[in-house]
Amino acid sequence: MENTTNHRLTPQRQAVLSAVRDSRGHLSASEVWIRARKLQPRISFATVYNSLHYLCDAGLLIEIPFGNDASIFDGRIDPHDHAVCRECGHIADYECKGSQELARCASEQTGYVNTEARITVVGTCPNCADGEQPRH
Repeated sequence: MENTTNHRLTPQRQAVLSAVRDSRGHLSASEVWIRARKLQPRISFATVYNSLHYLCDAGLLIEIPFGNDASIFDGRIDPHDHAVCRECGHIADYECKGSQELARCASEQTGYVNTEARITVVGTCPNCADGEQPRH
């Protein structure tokens, strides 16, 4: 785990960070708020929302934006990509060397430094494809 001592982690921010990381999944701000309240019962939704953005800016979480200003938050910050089910919305992590090659290519052609690529593919998960109830 990376060093968090260089960041000002208030008890509320620590609760938000723990809520996301302990889930080992991908959470909306509302889901983070529900989990964070178990650690900090008086934490407001606004505090959770602001903390999520602070933690993303600090490099401690990743925000995965979706349309209509919706995002989910990921505690896994190493380079990886996501697959989203168009039927049930489940999100799965995967690793593809191609995304890192894409970032390198973009850097070479644009001169941008510290580039990274995060690819989100959309499809149908195996459970939905088989007509089963999602078990994610």
